[in-house]
Parts: sequence; structure tokens; C-alpha cells
Amino acid sequence: MTKFTSDEALAIKDRHSLALLKTPGVNGVGVRVDDAGNYKLVIMADPGIEKAKLPRDIEGLPVSIEETERFRPQ
Repeated sequence: MTKFTSDEALAIKDRHSLALLKTPGVNGVGVRVDDAGNYKLVIMADPGIEKAKLPRDIEGLPVSIEETERFRPQ
């Protein structure tokens, strides 16, 4: 597994966020650090989204999918 720096993970997010957000059911994209200290791209998506249609990794950065409700302005 390739180790990514914070800057590398954020650059990958920046390059791919717009395309991901155009996917029906995708509500947000972020970067998180897992318990082992590895960066991952997080796709926040509607509950029940067909996860098989979303990438498992992007440019080698692992992707995690979190089911969330659509974000609404407060």
C-alpha cells in the first residue's frame, strides 16, 4: 500500500471532487486519516447508493464510502 501525505491526498481530492459530486447520490467528498495513520478519500453518499458504481480507489488513494443524508444549509 502506498503511503500518501496530507498534501498528496488533498490534491487528489481537489482533482476529482467535481466529477464525483456530479454523480447522482454523492453529497460530499473529503479526506480522513484512518486508525493506522493512512489517508483515504471519503465519499459521502445517500443511504442505499449503489456502492459498486463508485471507485474503490482514485490514483491509488483508497476510497471509503459513508452513507449520509443530503446536506442542507442551516
